[in-house]
Amino acid sequence: MADNTFTTEVWYSQSQAMTYPWPEQQAGVKANVGVCFSGGGTRALSATMGQLRALLSLNLLSSIDYISCVSGGSWASTAFVYYNEGATSDAEFLGAITEPKDITLDALKVISTSSLGWGATQNLGDALDAAHRAGVSDKLLWAAAVGQLFFARFGLYDPNNPSYFSLDDATVAKIRAANPSLAAAPFHTVRTPAGYTMPYLLINATIDGPTAHAPYNPDQLLEVTYSPLYSGIPFQQTMSYPVAKTAGLKPPPVTAVVGGGFIQSFAWGCDAPETPAAASGGSVTVGAPASVFSLVDASGASSSAYAAILEKIKFLDGLLPEQNYWPPMATAPQTPAQLFDFGDGGNLENYGIIPLLMRGVKKVVVFINTETPMNVNYDPTQKTDENDLDEELPALFGIPVYSHDFSSTKKLAPDYNQVFPTADYAAVIQALQALKKQGQPMVFHKTHVLQKNTYWGLAAGGIVDVMYVYLDEVQTWRAQLTDHALRTELDLRDLGMFPHFPNYHTIDENIIPTPGEKIIPPWNLTEFTPQQVNLLADLTCWVVRNSGVGEFIG
Repeated sequence: MADNTFTTEVWYSQSQAMTYPWPEQQAGVKANVGVCFSGGGTRALSATMGQLRALLSLNLLSSIDYISCVSGGSWASTAFVYYNEGATSDAEFLGAITEPKDITLDALKVISTSSLGWGATQNLGDALDAAHRAGVSDKLLWAAAVGQLFFARFGLYDPNNPSYFSLDDATVAKIRAANPSLAAAPFHTVRTPAGYTMPYLLINATIDGPTAHAPYNPDQLLEVTYSPLYSGIPFQQTMSYPVAKTAGLKPPPVTAVVGGGFIQSFAWGCDAPETPAAASGGSVTVGAPASVFSLVDASGASSSAYAAILEKIKFLDGLLPEQNYWPPMATAPQTPAQLFDFGDGGNLENYGIIPLLMRGVKKVVVFINTETPMNVNYDPTQKTDENDLDEELPALFGIPVYSHDFSSTKKLAPDYNQVFPTADYAAVIQALQALKKQGQPMVFHKTHVLQKNTYWGLAAGGIVDVMYVYLDEVQTWRAQLTDHALRTELDLRDLGMFPHFPNYHTIDENIIPTPGEKIIPPWNLTEFTPQQVNLLADLTCWVVRNSGVGEFIG
């Protein structure tokens, strides 16, 4: 094999019948239990750290088949699944369990570089500037910043020696046997910790449209998943991308075939094969990618909403991920590869729940690590405002969410993401509201009948048990705090050290200057204090350990 080609496995969609032979399930992964870690930047990372800490302490990870993650949730989940240095144990990586009565303001100040949460205390804008000063090209800046803050200290990012990723040594051996040019290439593989089996990881992003004709208005997004065995989009669709107006003119829409199957993740970004494999899948020869597709690239795409913000703040062009893509065709002719824009998974579905439903997962725990507290006075049978609750939740039930002045719908049409009956919505919200009023964790279990959703390739009629875990204040936890200094700061609310706790803002949480400090854009973007990170993780850990999540999973 020449060095400029790869041999990769390909898995094709079998039909439009909304069934799919998921590669990991063919390899033995069950579809009993999945856990979703939502997007939400460093707030989501900090909350996920505590939630993983609790799941580990309850010995639940071996009972979980899937972790599905988006954006900030992917920073935490990807590092957890793959870390190979920088922390000597999960306890060091995730932090120790601290009961509310033992939490002190002084102890919260301490955060080690071996902790997952340390990355949330660093300035993403500064990391971007440092990479820019080091001569990193604009196209690689976003991945470099994400890699430096969240992955480098765990052995998962080295710009001078980038690594592919895969499932285990056996899959890497097969890849190398089929690709002698990769005999010495480094690969990250999923950790095999003592005491539990690692769930299968799904990192969710979006494919936004062909780069050559961008931008589009409105966006036409589809979900793309990166995982240890494969990456891609399962169900094939012909998309029509409405090109944005230029100089007052409206060009005709651009059409492109998207989806149709998966290829192995090491080959992501490759050129299309000249001939397809067998209709049921197999091996194809493709033009090798221009660069290594790494964990940082996957998680960076999933979290690239920040890249769009930084493009505007720093007057840069090209931070948003662009990757070569072709839709796997089971029969000739094969559509050639072209450059596509990719985006944040939260632009379409911020929880990662629908990819689990597509895979037939029977029980799902969805951690809604949101910046929007639940309005207990909101009537879920009436019009829904974006300030009433996390805007992603109503869309799962086909409920439209309106801007605060009720004048316009949000960007995400509810029929894109409706997977549960509209009739189930009020019961879920009212149950969560009742729990908040009682000062209890907002954790509620509901059984749903799945609705047909052709946009996602989801068939109707399946039954799924969903446990909703909604991030919000918990008075029963708060009442157990004994440290006077900490209680005082929390009582100060937005004027204290923990503004908006626990629903920290996704962007620029800490822009209030201290005396004599001048705010200079781009402010801090994602940076939290060690106290903010540690307290949020302590809360989310306690919620999981004290709200029936273990009984639901077990």
